[in-house]
Amino acid sequence: MSSQTDVACSTAIPVEAMADFVSPKTRTARDVFAGIIHRSTPDPGLGRRHASGFQPLDAVLDGGFSPQDLVLLGGKPGVGKTIAMVQWARNIAEAGHRVVFASYELSERNLLGRLLAAEIGMRNRHLDESDRHELKTVVRDSIRSGAVPEDHGTREVIRQAYDAIDDYADRLLFQRVSGYHTGPAELADLAREWVGPGGVLVVDYLQKVPVRGAKDDAERVLTVAESLKE
Repeated sequence: MSSQTDVACSTAIPVEAMADFVSPKTRTARDVFAGIIHRSTPDPGLGRRHASGFQPLDAVLDGGFSPQDLVLLGGKPGVGKTIAMVQWARNIAEAGHRVVFASYELSERNLLGRLLAAEIGMRNRHLDESDRHELKTVVRDSIRSGAVPEDHGTREVIRQAYDAIDDYADRLLFQRVSGYHTGPAELADLAREWVGPGGVLVVDYLQKVPVRGAKDDAERVLTVAESLKE
């Protein structure tokens, strides 16, 4: 077990939960039941699931993330939290939902490089592990530098990966946000403006979200998580 201070946290939250997580008034059990029993059709937003594409995880979550969930991913630095969330975001966007990936640490170009590397890994399983890793590294470094190598083979691999991304590219938005200026309220505005009902907001990572008066990372994560749920 690692201590709270050496665990970095990121989160994904379906936007429906942001709109109606806190009830404006107290209701009796009778009122809640009446609101359900008199509906002839289910609420399409609440019935929707956002599959991560990771089968063991989706099985545990009964099909994926629920619109009522705030999902917190924690782990030591360098274990792969960001790439896991990039892949979740990719799979959710591919399924037809809009996703905003708000990053406090990585640029949009860096996130795109990781996305391309993930696509290349999935589409070149015929290569051995070392060749596949080398290929992903070359492509990711090329995107970070802002220039694609002249080598025909590398350009072709990048083209094939982008062709796969093109099907969902307009539904996956990368946003570099500020550790000085982008707090929970600004994240909520970002979700309302760019995600809309049925989409998902990803925040990477919670220790970077500015919170006045937070004494340590544990208090900061708790405050930010509670703010996002509301």
